[in-house]
Amino acid sequence: MALKPPGTYPDGASAPDGDEPRLTPPDAAPSIEQALREEQTRRFRRFVGRASLGSLIPGLGLLLAGRRLVGALVLASFILVLTAAAVALAGLTRTDLVALAVDPRFLVASAGALAVLALALLVNSAVSHHVLQPDSIRRGQRLGGAVVVVLVSSLVVTPVALASRYAMVQYELVTNVFVADPEPPDDPSRSGDDARDPRPYVDPWADVDRVNVLLIGSDAGPGREGTRPDTNIVASVDPDTGDTVLFSLPRNLQDVPFPGTSPLSEYYPWGWQGVPGDVGSELLNAVYRYVPAAHPELFEDVDDPGAEAMKLAAEGATGLAIDYYVMVDLDGFQQVVDALGGIDITVRQRIPLESSMLPAGYCSEPTSYLEPGRQRLTGYEALWYARVRCGGEGLSDDYDRMRRQRCVIGAMIDRADPLTVLRRYESLAGTARRIVSTDIPQEMVPAFAELALRVQDGQVRTLPFTNKVISTGAPDYALMRQLVSDALTPPPPASPTPTPSAGGSGTSTSSGGDADSGTSGGSSEDPPPRDESDGVLNLDDVC
Repeated sequence: MALKPPGTYPDGASAPDGDEPRLTPPDAAPSIEQALREEQTRRFRRFVGRASLGSLIPGLGLLLAGRRLVGALVLASFILVLTAAAVALAGLTRTDLVALAVDPRFLVASAGALAVLALALLVNSAVSHHVLQPDSIRRGQRLGGAVVVVLVSSLVVTPVALASRYAMVQYELVTNVFVADPEPPDDPSRSGDDARDPRPYVDPWADVDRVNVLLIGSDAGPGREGTRPDTNIVASVDPDTGDTVLFSLPRNLQDVPFPGTSPLSEYYPWGWQGVPGDVGSELLNAVYRYVPAAHPELFEDVDDPGAEAMKLAAEGATGLAIDYYVMVDLDGFQQVVDALGGIDITVRQRIPLESSMLPAGYCSEPTSYLEPGRQRLTGYEALWYARVRCGGEGLSDDYDRMRRQRCVIGAMIDRADPLTVLRRYESLAGTARRIVSTDIPQEMVPAFAELALRVQDGQVRTLPFTNKVISTGAPDYALMRQLVSDALTPPPPASPTPTPSAGGSGTSTSSGGDADSGTSGGSSEDPPPRDESDGVLNLDDVC
């Protein structure tokens, strides 16, 4: 009998003569193939689960793959790093954390360490995928497993890489905006092991009653000659409580005196009166340009002579020692508001947008309007809200514009909560590098970061020197200084005032302090702002 064709038996051999081949049931082959696919699926699922865990926990993938020694070393190292970080963080106060967050050396070291950690986590994920992947899975399953592992590993790699990037963004912000510290002198009293011990943190505000910062809004731009500081606000902060008083100085303030400790007081004993024949040079906002140009020898070692001259003028006007200045380009301010996601403002009257005063003496046609009501303004809308001087009763008044600018500052303080700042930090930091300049030194940045958190929790009050308070053409600076001093005195707590109850018997109490500041209860309309000629008021009452 002839040999049977190959393939009759599993090994491919032929049956000899006289042997009948075994017959395979018709459904046997599909059953074997189905069982093989089910086994491949089971192995694939097991691989994906194990590889995902290995990507999330360094070293675990090696342990699951049988590489116990190496896996245990990697896992132990990871746990040790986490434990050390947790212990270090647990011993830090909020002030310590803020100080580290603005320390350039720490930021660079952190960025490098976090970048290395992100790379290590990525390598761990790739190794876990490689050692755990079985050979007997289909090509599509290999691709799907790789995609799943990449997505899972991104849960740990992405935050670490992002933190590294944020550290470098913060480093660039601190080093570009704030004044670099001089090299610290060697301290011969600290040597050996003692030299490596960190100095205890000393609160720089411990013996300071007030911190006074001049906020300057510069109006530089195309077609304008030089920088015009049209917005000048002295922010006086109580470092213990964060309570702040904002003093707005009109740009058209005249005869501004300089403090007696400055040589400028000898040059201008009657205050700054401008350049003869140059109309407008006698105003406060002209000090920035003219005073340093007239006396450059007094500003040789100053980065921004104009800002330093403005500090001296603000000091002479208010009687406060101005510690630092912060100058913001008002056009760039729009980007800051957008980076915050907008600010919430109660618009009191219809505000025209893009309406400017023309040389002919009338206003250009607005492109649109901000309608009255509580609303969130974009950076573009907030800029025009703060700057417009056209289009309606009161809008052409510099003093109403000063009120709106203070309201914008208050809205930005409210909006800049830690969560919002964190979510939008990269955009905020990039904008700040371009539009902010200051003489705050880098060594004081931690203290100011802590102070900013206190201001966030404190009360903001305001006193503008409008034409209802002083005469800008002939100011009584002695009166101004007295008003400043009075405003910095904490207001006494409101005493309850008994009032008849609705039923005619008994009494109820009310503070009475803001009795005239709003509308009756239940009104859907916003109460009108308080008249700022009443003196220092809470910013909420003004806005």
